[in-house]
Amino acid sequence: MKSSDLAAPYMLVASPLMNDPKFARTVMVIGHHDETGALGWVVNRVLDVTVQDVLPDRLSSGLHPETPLRLGGPVGATGLTVLLRDPLSEDVTEVAPGLFACGNADILPIAFAEAPAGDVAAAILVIGYAGWGAEQLDQEITDGWWFVLRYDPEFAFTHAAIDLWDASMERLGLASATAFGRSEHIH
Repeated sequence: MKSSDLAAPYMLVASPLMNDPKFARTVMVIGHHDETGALGWVVNRVLDVTVQDVLPDRLSSGLHPETPLRLGGPVGATGLTVLLRDPLSEDVTEVAPGLFACGNADILPIAFAEAPAGDVAAAILVIGYAGWGAEQLDQEITDGWWFVLRYDPEFAFTHAAIDLWDASMERLGLASATAFGRSEHIH
């Protein structure tokens, strides 16, 4: 599969063959993918800490204490990014059609002042990201490490993040399978 075959945003689902513990059973949202490389965020690894435990007071004040913090990937694990379904302020950038991101701390109380409600979040708070060099992700997909799903913001931004890998495998029609070959098609 070539980067020209995929247009961000899309979702990656780690194959059961994935042997890298940083990515085993992960679901990612890919916000950039071209011939120079790819960038995305794990959206189903919720950390077992509160934002008040992790963030300094100047950042956590104004945030609801139940705001989940997700481990977005192994790179830049000290940097926060807010992923959004819709722009909530002028500081937000559309990184791909229908996927917005913001690294400005001013967005935090706007996006996370209220308790998480409903089935789908308007925004998710991630620490870190994942990145791939030129053609690296293309090769990993071809080798069967990842399955590709169309981007569905209501699916990607679910509050049921812990169950997202299993739900993704069900969407792929692979819920009961235990071993896989290569997959180069988009579901």
